[in-house]
Amino acid sequence: VGPGEQCGDFLADLRRRGLEDVKLFVSDDSKAIRYALEWVYPEVTWQSCTFHRLSRLRVTIGTTDYRDTMVAEAACIFRCPSREAALDIAADWRKRWEKIAPWPTYQFIEGLTDSLNFYNLPMRWWKRVRTNNPMERLIKTLRQRLRPMGCFYDDSAIQRAVFGQLLRWHKINLTQNT
Repeated sequence: VGPGEQCGDFLADLRRRGLEDVKLFVSDDSKAIRYALEWVYPEVTWQSCTFHRLSRLRVTIGTTDYRDTMVAEAACIFRCPSREAALDIAADWRKRWEKIAPWPTYQFIEGLTDSLNFYNLPMRWWKRVRTNNPMERLIKTLRQRLRPMGCFYDDSAIQRAVFGQLLRWHKINLTQNT
């Protein structure tokens, strides 16, 4: 959702155009996105992006000699073989760090289960749905590639340009014979 777009309107438009059977929405902790999801897709689980959670932890810790270790250990929570194992590792992590850095520890653990909803999906999806960063990177790349093109003649010109960039992103080469 770009600046100026209303999250609820954007999601409602996606639903009107047929986006159904969604298993999980992943985003940063934007309240606007969360409220819009509750309004438009109340039946779909939301997940807080693990990358954004770890980034917030890094900022909350500040510049210390233990910051990288603390964040690296916290990242292990999201690579466990199950939700239960992740919760066990999180409890151990909390015990280890709450005396050294109580506020960052509290901030990270608070609402942690919102970042563990990917465990409810098939394991083959976990790596892709823990974070929304690949999608953010794709959108940034699309903007960088499309902005220099200027204006487009019609909708099909936009679709061709976006399709071409998506093929490029996925390293798919098409020829006239394909």
